[in-house]
Amino acid sequence: MTIRVSPELWGRGIGARLWDRLLRSLEARGALAVRTLVKEDRAHAMQFVRTRGFTEVMRTWDSHLDVASCDLSRFQEDVARAEAAGVTIVTLGDELANDPSCLPRVHAMEMELGADVPNPDPFTPVDLQQWRQHTVDAPWFIPEAYFIAAVAGQYAGVSTLWRPQTGAWLQQGLTGVKREYRGRGIATALKVRTVEYARAHGYAQIKTENEVHNAPMIAINDRFGFQRQPVWITFLKELAG
Repeated sequence: MTIRVSPELWGRGIGARLWDRLLRSLEARGALAVRTLVKEDRAHAMQFVRTRGFTEVMRTWDSHLDVASCDLSRFQEDVARAEAAGVTIVTLGDELANDPSCLPRVHAMEMELGADVPNPDPFTPVDLQQWRQHTVDAPWFIPEAYFIAAVAGQYAGVSTLWRPQTGAWLQQGLTGVKREYRGRGIATALKVRTVEYARAHGYAQIKTENEVHNAPMIAINDRFGFQRQPVWITFLKELAG
């Protein structure tokens, strides 16, 4: 759910009337629940959802990295450790050029990693066709910025960048490493490649978001110099259904 009212019109009950109309529509359709996002520094919006029975279910940090100021020399040992463990990093563009049939393997890896991403809802995998529509065939897809870590020919991890419609920045997508390959510096080595890509292509900033209890990923982002922004809070309201 998204409700926006121009600031100059606040205090006139417009948001309340929009919510009432939306709630009637949801109930008429038998909806089970409604979810919304609120930034923690927007006190009026926090009060709005809480007084209407919404409860907090998750907190997520937006974080921004200034590409030019990121010192990649700090990660030479991490990259060397990954290389010593037999890790090679390729792009999905490379893989598609060499083996067009690689997509089912990439999809399987993403579904395995997606199950470990913190989320208030149980993970629901998508099939290969749906996944392809939202990755390879999507307008924001950059094949040269979709980095895959491989060990002995097996896909071990991934870190991706997406192209927004406007702006001199990139969106960080999924970064993850399969459980059996963790502890080898792979996630850091992958992130180094994303920063190198952004820098080489003139992007000023990388943006990402992490659930606040995802300590391993937040620690990696902190090392790179990502600056945390105000928290986004996910609120949920159960409906009668």
